[in-house]
Amino acid sequence: MLRGLIYFVVLLHSSVNTQDGPIRIYFSEGTKGIVLNGSDIPALGTILWEWTPHHQQLATRTLVRLKAKGLGWKAEQFHQDMQNNETKFHLRNDSLDLSIENVLEAAGLFTCRQTEPEEKILKQYEIFAITVERDPRYPFQGSDVSLSCTISRLDDAITLQLKSGALSQQNRTNSSDPIRLNNTVYLILQDSQVDNDKQYSCEIQDNGRTVHSVPIELTFSPSDFGRQYTSYWPILDNNSLNLNCRCKLQYNLSMWTLEIYNQRRIKVTSSKGKRNASISKIQNRVVQQHFNGMSFPLQVFPVQFEDAGTYTCTMDTLEAVKIKLITIQVTVVPSCPLTEGDNVELQCSVSHVWSATRLAWMDNGRKVLVKEKRFNFSSEVNNSLSLFIPKIGQQNRSWTCLVFNGTMLKFHIMHKLAVNEKNQFAYLNYIIIFATLVLLPCFIAAIMRYFRMINGPANECQSEPDFGHEISNSEPIAEEIHYASVIFQKMRPGHTLNEQSDDQPSEEIPGTSDGNESSIIYSTIVA
Repeated sequence: MLRGLIYFVVLLHSSVNTQDGPIRIYFSEGTKGIVLNGSDIPALGTILWEWTPHHQQLATRTLVRLKAKGLGWKAEQFHQDMQNNETKFHLRNDSLDLSIENVLEAAGLFTCRQTEPEEKILKQYEIFAITVERDPRYPFQGSDVSLSCTISRLDDAITLQLKSGALSQQNRTNSSDPIRLNNTVYLILQDSQVDNDKQYSCEIQDNGRTVHSVPIELTFSPSDFGRQYTSYWPILDNNSLNLNCRCKLQYNLSMWTLEIYNQRRIKVTSSKGKRNASISKIQNRVVQQHFNGMSFPLQVFPVQFEDAGTYTCTMDTLEAVKIKLITIQVTVVPSCPLTEGDNVELQCSVSHVWSATRLAWMDNGRKVLVKEKRFNFSSEVNNSLSLFIPKIGQQNRSWTCLVFNGTMLKFHIMHKLAVNEKNQFAYLNYIIIFATLVLLPCFIAAIMRYFRMINGPANECQSEPDFGHEISNSEPIAEEIHYASVIFQKMRPGHTLNEQSDDQPSEEIPGTSDGNESSIIYSTIVA
């Protein structure tokens, strides 16, 4: 039934013009088989079915060579991949129909190519395989759950997303943000609850249009006792550790037992209406919450890297939950304020590793892993991965430490390097100070020269011309007497002012003119 439905869908797509690109087909887990239609191609010349798998660096392989015979086709040569048990390719009834049994393993580009009488591509199909994983598969209530969605090939037109209907509002951290790495997207749920059930899906979008969606179902174990799981906790500034012990029935006594990795054993006991604590060295950081007979929360504030260990909660005499806590922290060396251009080293440390643990550093700008380390042993001591970053700039400030268990991402911490912005322009400040010290005197001198040029002509106009010798300021200046005389002369009729005459002016007594004669006044100034 399923194979018939898939075959029908592919037949519908077979009429699409291949000049617009290959026909894209998306399949997820559970698909049993598919048939790529080639029955509508007329029998003419020689045909090759070629396969370019997604998972083997795009190495093209020829599956089968067929030659037209009458109205049908005859296979002349089968290649080794046609007998591959993982993919299982078959031809249907001596036609060009290519049957694929294991679709997920056969993800890739399939090309039906004509080589005779002319070279051309007749059809192309591209099969995308989508794989969804969850760890653990059957989580306990309150445990951490890792989700991943992987597509066999991711190009610029395809978008891969992990979507949720509603996130649990309890204990939401930065791990609720999806992490995209290569062709996989990860999502980590901390303190997962029953209301998270059936809320998630992996969605594939092609050019903004949703073309495939895979639901992710979370099935929680209903047991109230015997729950065991591992929880990862980041060590951040003023961060608290919050654990809870829940049961469906009411009990009289609840107790938390802390077995730290350095063999310290701590007990926190609470009963209805009564509290008791034997907390040893972390007494001031353990905050006892209210016990209502069904729930006994435990809070440690602030949580420290050394608080990693096994936390066991009992209700009366029954063990309700045992949590293996692993702490993670990122440190910066040097820890002093950084300036752009400085060298720095990031160190990602985990309190406990095992044989499948892998630490990695991811460049958040490029979304690629730049360094990783695998652990081939189990250890309960500090294990770390360092990353040296030369010359901090705008492009290398944001990094993420990833913790994997096998191929599944279990936790991540993003760290953005804080650069002292005030010191970023220190060299520019030095240049400005030097330029100020050099140019300011020049500027002041130019202003003074300007004012002298303006005031110079005014002073010259106000000063008296010096016709004599320069008199020393130390000698007294004698008082000067000026004499003046005025002589009146009568002009003869017809005599003009421009005529030259050797006659001396008459010595007639000046008198009043009668109006027919004109007069000239001569003056002499004696200094």
